[in-house]
Amino acid sequence: MHIILVANPKGGSGKTTLAVNLAGYYAAHGRRTGLFDLDRQQSALRWLVRRPANLARISGFDAREDDTVIEDSAGLDVAIIDAPAALRGERFKDIVRIADHAIIPVQPSVFDIDASAAFLERLIEQKSVRKARCLPGLIGNRVQARARSARQLETFIAGRGLPALGALRDSQVYVQTAASGITLFELPGRRQAADRASWQPLLDWLAIPAADPPD
Repeated sequence: MHIILVANPKGGSGKTTLAVNLAGYYAAHGRRTGLFDLDRQQSALRWLVRRPANLARISGFDAREDDTVIEDSAGLDVAIIDAPAALRGERFKDIVRIADHAIIPVQPSVFDIDASAAFLERLIEQKSVRKARCLPGLIGNRVQARARSARQLETFIAGRGLPALGALRDSQVYVQTAASGITLFELPGRRQAADRASWQPLLDWLAIPAADPPD
């Protein structure tokens, strides 16, 4: 099972939007997909309740209290973890330990950048990251390409020494699809093709396997 953690210490950074769209992408491509919601607000699971029954199945799990539900979920190909902003301490270590990839979405504001910098310092200290068993990467979120803040965010991401996975634009399509329980990848025809293309660097990176643990 491929375990993908979506995490950032800043509330409103777009973790849930990223998590549910990833889950929709994998489910639509025939992967048995689980969405694990660690957040107290349970936004990912409430989105799943709105999901139309005719779309590819995504299994939802309330993982607020028990991390073992993630590793014990047999029969899944992909597990997407929507982490809370308050992820820290031993639980932070435990979740990072089991993840193959950790995606950190960062919005183009000084507050988000400062919070993400401190979080990244903790993340890269984790043994599984140092041993390349968990691969972290950064992606810009809700970015307006021509804004000055977008350039500041690009500079920040480029200076972290981690994979830079592009940027997702500030688009109403994510608001509209979230309200309907669907994802960008399930819109008909060529609608929002440019938005889907912006996900490709992230999707390509997620196809890279993490290192095998030592014997």
